[in-house]
Amino acid sequence: MVNPYLYQVILSLSPVSENRGALLLGFLLKEPSLLNFLLSTIPIVLLAPILLLFWEKSSIAPWIRRILEIRTKTKREKVRRAIEKYGYLALLVFVAIPSPGTGVYTGSFIAKALGLEDKKALPYLILGAVFSSLIVLALRLLFGITLETKLL
Repeated sequence: MVNPYLYQVILSLSPVSENRGALLLGFLLKEPSLLNFLLSTIPIVLLAPILLLFWEKSSIAPWIRRILEIRTKTKREKVRRAIEKYGYLALLVFVAIPSPGTGVYTGSFIAKALGLEDKKALPYLILGAVFSSLIVLALRLLFGITLETKLL
């Protein structure tokens, strides 16, 4: 049987759920909060510089790159305007918001698409990932939200 911690690490590296989905799995597994935070956050933090390099050096098929550009067009425009107004802090906020379509994958792609410097963007991507995990963890601790919580 595969260790459930490995599932959590793999889920945190998934572009669909990233650290937020991994945290939810940790809640379901009833892991201690610190262990849950570390298993969910460290993998995506370590992946951030690789993603920046990947978007620059990749030979992604043109049709895949076009799909990514179309899917992130609105977000890129919003982030571009916010970066012009607030600087790189806008990138941090974008990555930190725990909602679908935000996170390190999208943030790193947008950073490259907007021509942001890797050395300046990387700390904000990492901090955004950490803050995203802290927000989800805080919601869980404050409100007791779990996968078993009934909404009705």
